[in-house]
Amino acid sequence: MRTQILRKLRVDWRWAAGELFLVVAGILIAFSIDAWWDDVKEKKDGRKVMQGILDEFLHNQEQLSLKIAQHGVVIRAAQRLLQFTGPDFQGQAPDSVYPLLNEVIQSHTFNPEMGELNALLNSGNLKLIEDNDLGVRLAAWPGKLEDAQEEEDRGVEQVWNTIIPYFNTKIPMLNLLPYTDGFSGAASSRHRVDFVPLFRDPYFENLLENRIVISLRIIQDQTPLLESVEEIIQLLRNNTGNPDI
Repeated sequence: MRTQILRKLRVDWRWAAGELFLVVAGILIAFSIDAWWDDVKEKKDGRKVMQGILDEFLHNQEQLSLKIAQHGVVIRAAQRLLQFTGPDFQGQAPDSVYPLLNEVIQSHTFNPEMGELNALLNSGNLKLIEDNDLGVRLAAWPGKLEDAQEEEDRGVEQVWNTIIPYFNTKIPMLNLLPYTDGFSGAASSRHRVDFVPLFRDPYFENLLENRIVISLRIIQDQTPLLESVEEIIQLLRNNTGNPDI
């Protein structure tokens, strides 16, 4: 009798152990499937986020390249005007001067698209970016942008607070409109144009020199920023499965 009971208990124990094993295995498999699915979903979300950021940075690359070129135009215009400044200036045809003056007062600013990147950084979900190098570069980029925009802000202030008010006292500003985008048909001023006082004024010469210096500094700040954009674009392409530039 005792032997039968022990034999039955041994059989029940083995059955229970088998059942327990199946239950534990089922739970572990379920957890594994959930973890696998979460990982798949996270990677999919990460690729979607990176694609959105890539689209922004491609636009920013194009815009930043244009702004650097435009600041170069400002520099060349100021350098051309400096060729005529001094006490011996006798006069220059308005048609050749006004386009140069118009370039000097252009405030070219880089206004990047940041919606997708800011959403990622503000959400605290930078972990979606599995590439650590890319994540570090994305996190640091807003700071680099802010540093580069400081000199750009000085250029804008120089134009609006110094150069334009000075021009207002020296030349008919209405004559600049035909050389400004969107105002090609604007009427010219009826006031007599005399560039002699302007080009003989040392202050005008100083303004042009300062405009060149600030524009050069802007380019010096924006050039490495553009390189950073291009590096981020390459990493984003690599991580979204489109490495070709």
